[in-house]
Amino acid sequence: MILLLLAGCSTTGGTGSDHQGLFAQITPARWQQAGTWNFRVVDEQKQPMGHMIVRLTGESVGEYACDEGNWKHAVILEDNLDYDFGFDLHPAYRMHGRWLTLDLTGSMCNVGHIFNGEVDDEGASGFFNYYHRLGGTYIGTYTAVPVTQ
Repeated sequence: MILLLLAGCSTTGGTGSDHQGLFAQITPARWQQAGTWNFRVVDEQKQPMGHMIVRLTGESVGEYACDEGNWKHAVILEDNLDYDFGFDLHPAYRMHGRWLTLDLTGSMCNVGHIFNGEVDDEGASGFFNYYHRLGGTYIGTYTAVPVTQ
């Protein structure tokens, strides 16, 4: 399912990065541990939609993951996105090399609100999509920076 999402995203606002190359690289140390990140989102017209502060816990999601993979639990600490998800948010994320997939509706198996993108030691950037069994919608892009206490 993720490969279909990646393929679809590359034609609807993807980062243009070589995904296979990112998968093969080592995940930056900052992303291998728990951390709090501020995801700032803009829409297709580059207009700000707000931000979401998310704690990536490093803890396995356990049984509520919809597909196999190394999904980990995330917690939304603050959400002021101007976007109606239409579902309760139960985020889960996984890292594949330097590629982040953060599914904000991770416990729902037929739909997803996904932040996908490339990470480095300074943060992350990529795109925000909504997908469902019949297709999907490109919502915008994001940048993520660490939140310092």
